[in-house]
Amino acid sequence: MKIGLVTYYRNYNYGSVLQCYALQSILEECGCKVDVLNQKEVGLYWKIRSLFIKIKFLISCILYPERWVKYKKFAKESNRSCDGLSPKVKQYFDSFLQNNIHSKDVSFVEMRKDKSYDMFICGSDQVWSLTSPMLNPFMFLRFAPKQKRASYAASTGTNNIPLWYKKKLKRYINGFKNVSIREILLVPILEEVGCKNVQQHIDPSLLKTSEFWIRHSIKCNSIKEDNYILLFFLNKPSSVAIEHIKKVSIEKKLPIYSFPYKFDEFNQISKNIKDIDVSPAEFVYVLNNSAVICTDSFHGVAFSINLKKEFYVYNREYSAGESQSSRIDSILTSYSLESRMISNSSQKTDLIGNYDSKLEHDRACSLEYIKKIIA
Repeated sequence: MKIGLVTYYRNYNYGSVLQCYALQSILEECGCKVDVLNQKEVGLYWKIRSLFIKIKFLISCILYPERWVKYKKFAKESNRSCDGLSPKVKQYFDSFLQNNIHSKDVSFVEMRKDKSYDMFICGSDQVWSLTSPMLNPFMFLRFAPKQKRASYAASTGTNNIPLWYKKKLKRYINGFKNVSIREILLVPILEEVGCKNVQQHIDPSLLKTSEFWIRHSIKCNSIKEDNYILLFFLNKPSSVAIEHIKKVSIEKKLPIYSFPYKFDEFNQISKNIKDIDVSPAEFVYVLNNSAVICTDSFHGVAFSINLKKEFYVYNREYSAGESQSSRIDSILTSYSLESRMISNSSQKTDLIGNYDSKLEHDRACSLEYIKKIIA
């Protein structure tokens, strides 16, 4: 079976790249030939269509002024997201994609005409982002007939469905033969707006066992110690995060490493924090060899759970965009780890319980769904 996989993976984000790699690997293990489709639009048709889309967007902003405000915030956040990465890290990502992801550049019109694929799967990650300026038809597989459309663990990024998206989101999602989303808390919300037969499954990174990830990771030579505190933040840490990490640091008395961004706020914790450049292939090694992980990342949490690491997670301080903490709330709730979300610096946390059987059950159900839709 030939499958076209549609997801985000070219955004210099560890979680996005590794979840793509995991789902591609699972499908290949099931005997499928997989192309990861990268939308690349060129030509006169796309220029005309883009103009039409922009006009519709501006009209919508007149009807819903809040949409324009959210767009400006989104644009600011998107421009910031990769600015702080070193050229070396970007080179690491480019090399990993070239060597591990079976990428293919395609256009929407081209895919409408291409009959060589048996089916298409979109997901995981925020392919259905409700914080973006518009819903991209490509990410909803609108180029393909309904019987060839399936999603796996797709995420909207937030549980708040804007008024201007409700009708289109319902139409797009009901245009799938099989619908799978990532956040359990989102299921009743989508059902409330009329989306049918919505199932929930785990992030692709959790489909693979910790043994798989450790086996496919490589050593990070920038780290000399066996035990350390790891700071994995995608946005600047909040004052709550800073104060809490200070306490963790005093308690653990371990060296501290941080990646992928260098935030001035970390100096409030210690002047001796070591910033490191980490490749996607080194990502699991860096997490797995730490004593404790402090993060604001969904995939930072997902990998911590998979690797059975001690971790703390903090509300992500988006510099301009809308909060997306519901993604993290959902995965913490699934494994009874709500106390790992730190909302104040003096918060007491429960011991991390044994969630092995729950994760194994979720993994089995998710793999069964994948085998069913490609049968």
